[in-house]
Amino acid sequence: MYSQLKSIIFIAIVSLAVTSCNRKEIIASTTPSEGMPGEVLVVSEDVTELKDQFEQFFTEVDSNLIVAEQADLMQYEKAISFWFAPAKSIEGSEKLAPVILVLNDAQKYSSTLEGLKASQEATVAGTSVSIFKNVWANPQTAVYIDASAKEFAELLKKGGFTKALNALLQEQIIGQGLPGSLSSNTYTDSISKIIASNYGFTFDFPAQFRLEYTNPEIVWLRQESNKFYRHIFINIFRDSALIATKEAAIQNRDVFTYKYLSNSEGTKVAVSKSNLFKTQFTREKIKGTDVFVLRGWYQEELTFRRGPFIRYFFHDTKNHRYIVFDCFLYAPEQNRLPFYRLFEIMAQGFKITE
Repeated sequence: MYSQLKSIIFIAIVSLAVTSCNRKEIIASTTPSEGMPGEVLVVSEDVTELKDQFEQFFTEVDSNLIVAEQADLMQYEKAISFWFAPAKSIEGSEKLAPVILVLNDAQKYSSTLEGLKASQEATVAGTSVSIFKNVWANPQTAVYIDASAKEFAELLKKGGFTKALNALLQEQIIGQGLPGSLSSNTYTDSISKIIASNYGFTFDFPAQFRLEYTNPEIVWLRQESNKFYRHIFINIFRDSALIATKEAAIQNRDVFTYKYLSNSEGTKVAVSKSNLFKTQFTREKIKGTDVFVLRGWYQEELTFRRGPFIRYFFHDTKNHRYIVFDCFLYAPEQNRLPFYRLFEIMAQGFKITE
């Protein structure tokens, strides 16, 4: 999804080599950002009308995230979770959002951004858009749109604009890294050093994950609560294995889940074969490197327990192996979007170190 959206908008973006001399350089905030990946705060003078317009016209969904547990209803979660606040109501609480969309009528917020040097600028459907990094929190992206609430509501009625806006925001969500509230600590640093030393790769992950199990072909971390569980399930194997087709990639995942994953009743886990939970197999670029990506849903066989997964095949050519960064989630009757976006952000930071 990320790579498909990426190409829609940023054809128009140019890095700013020269900006107005009366604009100041940004002094990066040291306040940790909060909130969850996939959330965007919209700040404007009049947010009441905007809520209705977003609900009506911002219809972009993530086809990997089915809302209803009865999949035949085919209801999907929105690609981005928006929340809205007038400028006066969030003063002092700016850190609550990893991404802020600021309109030009947002009082001190718009005037602050207008006085700073942007990192990127674009024109979307004839409207000026600027990107600012770490103004009020870190990491945080502020997207400034030179339109009032009334003007922006009209822009949302244009299908091309909403698609472009979705792509731009997805780019910022995935590219900024983990929100400060999910950043590393002493525990994650110690686990990362163990993984890097023994396996030759590293990635950022929230401290809620605990190291569950390792062996020469598995690194497994997970977080469990009484409402959900989520897993980072890394598989390592020689690059002589065939994984370049969707069928081969599915079979590869099933081999590892059959071997290592089972519930308390001994039931095995496999990629769902139902047409209601379609799999997608794509080639995407992460940090300039081509990576095969498998998306779909898994199911605990003979049960109704299932959830989305995303699986990245990183090719370590030096050591003739694949390192597969696989994340999956079980969160019945919950909004899965922030968990899923977190998986994508972690994959963006994956690095082979030797």
